[in-house]
Amino acid sequence: MDAAVAEDIGSGDVTTLGCVPNDAVMTAHLMARCPLVVAGLPWLDPLIAHVHAAITVHVHVQEGSMVDAGTSLACLTGSARDILTYERILLNILYVSCGIATTTRQYVNALQGYHAQLMDTRKTWPGLRAVSKYAAHRGGALNHRMGLYDGIMIKDNHRGFVQNVAATVANLRQTHPYMSLIYECDTMEDIKTALDAGVDHLLLDNMSPETLRIALDLIGGKASTEASGGITLNTLSDYARTGVDYISTSTITMNPQAVDLGLDQE
Repeated sequence: MDAAVAEDIGSGDVTTLGCVPNDAVMTAHLMARCPLVVAGLPWLDPLIAHVHAAITVHVHVQEGSMVDAGTSLACLTGSARDILTYERILLNILYVSCGIATTTRQYVNALQGYHAQLMDTRKTWPGLRAVSKYAAHRGGALNHRMGLYDGIMIKDNHRGFVQNVAATVANLRQTHPYMSLIYECDTMEDIKTALDAGVDHLLLDNMSPETLRIALDLIGGKASTEASGGITLNTLSDYARTGVDYISTSTITMNPQAVDLGLDQE
């Protein structure tokens, strides 16, 4: 929030200070100007409290719900100066969170009827990890690890330094017994190595649906499976039909659908 205030307000909102009396009050509505999934409203109160703004928020809709254009998400009442000064910062947070949630819901809806569940990734805009993960969850996705500290993923760049996969996996499980352990596989040989080491979650990276089916036959239910890499809304069902357990994509957090929100004075 401090960074958002610094880049937008800097040394002060010169326009508002020059136009709006110090004691003026106003009421304004956060309006959805397109259909969207609501996400991010619980962030408003702590953000407002952080900057000591004299604004009260009255929420009108349920977090995670789909709303139509023209819906008032919340009502802001209080200091006109504070509302006008912090309007853009609050809206920008909602743009990101509602956009991610809306895109995620599209993917989740496309997976209806399939076994696969949608997962997010660590590919998020810098500084917006918590907002992005929260919004993806509100959209219906499962959260992957939050960062490098709360889950183990042995990726291709790690594998080059691992001489004995089984020993490394055993050591990681001993030192971090409560963390998930994922092994990224690019080839069938990688899959065999991971299974021999007792890995129980395999990330099958950049495989076509046809190759993925072969991989799943090889795994034979011995580990949970995750397809990732280049999967779009258009190809989602092709991957889901393979029977994979999870599908992860960075699109929902890095390239979400744009949503239109505005602040309309009452």
